[in-house]
Amino acid sequence: RRDNDNDMSRSHEKGFSVVVSWRACDGGAATLPDPCILPALWSTIAPLIRLIRDIFDQARADRRPVISLEFFPTKSEDADRTLLEKTIPALRELHPDFCSVTYGAGGSTREKTLAIVDRIQREQNVTAMAHLTCVNATIEETGEILERTREMGIKNILALRGDPPRGVCEFVRTNGGFEYSYELVRYIRAAGGF
Repeated sequence: RRDNDNDMSRSHEKGFSVVVSWRACDGGAATLPDPCILPALWSTIAPLIRLIRDIFDQARADRRPVISLEFFPTKSEDADRTLLEKTIPALRELHPDFCSVTYGAGGSTREKTLAIVDRIQREQNVTAMAHLTCVNATIEETGEILERTREMGIKNILALRGDPPRGVCEFVRTNGGFEYSYELVRYIRAAGGF
């Protein structure tokens, strides 16, 4: 593993730390460009994002623990900046194997969850996993979420039944949705790519 203050992205691949650096024209560190602007660059970085099951398999073979960090979706733009520009970069120094991002109560933060996972992967080059629940979503809506997830290059999903929305005591299946997490897991597997 090579450490360098100007390294812009790091990922673990087959037990080695892969370092990818970008330099501005003046030799200083540059920020990673948006994948929409440079798809060829993103296609080079995206393969470094690993499946969580492969991370656990490698850790088991190496007889080492897996280190993961979990974040809740933020509630304001200031909190977004703090999380994505300060907190995660600082915690990245711990070399986590992956990060996960939860859903808000009742599935209220679906889009925010995906946006944070996307930015963790693109900007920090750390494997990330999005939570996905059965709460307040039809099968069709879940399919649309999976399509957006795939388009963003997110490969890892934690499928959960989820907690009922605030103020509701018991889980009630959404009309046209899933009742149990195993149904969601089957659907995700059938969709492929995760």
